[in-house]
Amino acid sequence: VAAGGTLLIRSHGLGPDVVADARARGLTIIDATCPLVRRAQTLAAELEDQGYQVVVAGDEAHPEVRAILGHAPKAKVVGDPAAVRQLDLAGRVALVAQTTFSPQEFQQVADELVTRHLQEARILNTVCAATVERQRAATELAGRVDVMFVIGGRNSANTNRLTELCAARGVTTYHVEQPDEVMAGHLRGRRHIGLAAGASTPQWIIDAVCEQIRALQAEGR
Repeated sequence: VAAGGTLLIRSHGLGPDVVADARARGLTIIDATCPLVRRAQTLAAELEDQGYQVVVAGDEAHPEVRAILGHAPKAKVVGDPAAVRQLDLAGRVALVAQTTFSPQEFQQVADELVTRHLQEARILNTVCAATVERQRAATELAGRVDVMFVIGGRNSANTNRLTELCAARGVTTYHVEQPDEVMAGHLRGRRHIGLAAGASTPQWIIDAVCEQIRALQAEGR
C-alpha cells in the first residue's frame, strides 16, 4: 500500500506487529475492530504478561484467532476437548475464546481443561452474547418451520455454525450467500420458511433473499 493511503482494520482485528508496520508506512488507520474482539485480544495479552499459558478456544485459521495470537504469541489454539488433551500444560493456564466460538463447545473445552492437574485454571468466557442469542433463536425457529435458509458467507464461522445447528433440528437447511441461490425446488411443498443470518451479513442481502423467496412463492401459486 502506498504511503499516505488508508488501512481499514475489519472487525476481526489485527496483530500489533501489522498495525505497527502500517503506521511506519505512514498509513492512516481506521480501526473497526469489534470491541468484544478487542477485549479478547487485551485479556490474552495481559494474561500472557502475567505468566499464564494462554489457551484460545477457536479455529486456528480464523482471522480473529490469528489476531489474538498476534497479541499473545505464546498462546495455544484448541478447537475441541480432544485438542486440550494433546497439550502439554502445567502451572497457571487461562482459557479465552474466539468471540463466535460455539458456547457449548467452549464449555466442553473448559470442562476438559479443569480436569488437568494444574496450579490454576482460569476460564474467561469471551464468546459474544449476541452470537449465543442468535444461535438460540435460530435453533428455536428451525423447530417451527418446514425449511431454513441461513444467509451469509461460506467462510464465516458463525454462519456455518448456524447452518449446523438448524440442520441438527432435523429441518432441511440451505446455506446461501446470494439470493439467486434460492431455487423454486427449495420451496416446493414448504409453507413455513425460516431465515437466519450470520453476524456480518449485510441487511441488503437479507432483504434480497426475502424478495427472492416471495417472488418464487408468487410464481408457484
